[in-house]
Amino acid sequence: MAEKVATFGQRLREGLDRQGITQTELARRSGISKSSISRYVKGDWEGKQEAVYALAQALEVNEAWLMGYDVPPARGAAREDLYRTVAQVVENYRERGGFSVEQAAELLKIPADELQALESGAQPMDSVLLARMVQLYGIPEEELNRAAANELLSDAPRPVRGTTVTFEGAPLSPAQIEELRQFARFLQGRDGNEK
Repeated sequence: MAEKVATFGQRLREGLDRQGITQTELARRSGISKSSISRYVKGDWEGKQEAVYALAQALEVNEAWLMGYDVPPARGAAREDLYRTVAQVVENYRERGGFSVEQAAELLKIPADELQALESGAQPMDSVLLARMVQLYGIPEEELNRAAANELLSDAPRPVRGTTVTFEGAPLSPAQIEELRQFARFLQGRDGNEK
């Protein structure tokens, strides 16, 4: 789990500086009052989940970063990390199975350079292709699930209709919850196709 290395107020100030905008402009972009933003920056108040989410979107930063966690500030960084994590598991199992890139690409009916790009995590794998790789390489479902969950849960907070969804005490971000939902749909679809 990422640890907290800054306060919400410090990161909010840094986010304003990164964007080169004023508190007034942030209030306009986020829908949060300027007086509330001022109190957050001063450290008088800690942001509630809905405010953190709105401010992070307006500043184009990761919610966990804004809350002070030691994660990359860029939005979408968690998704890219997930692609790389899943790709690494897939590549490891391809190699364990004794498949060269060329052999695997031929069996999967895709160009070898596309397989290499997928295994590097440079682009996401669609669920149909991932299911074919899982079957071809004999990847245990638990291992892929564990790797994906560990990556998805490695950074933090998100508002979910007024409640907090947590894993091992850390709140989940909107992107993490959506990724978990997509992954669950993938597994449900794959399991439904095996019957």
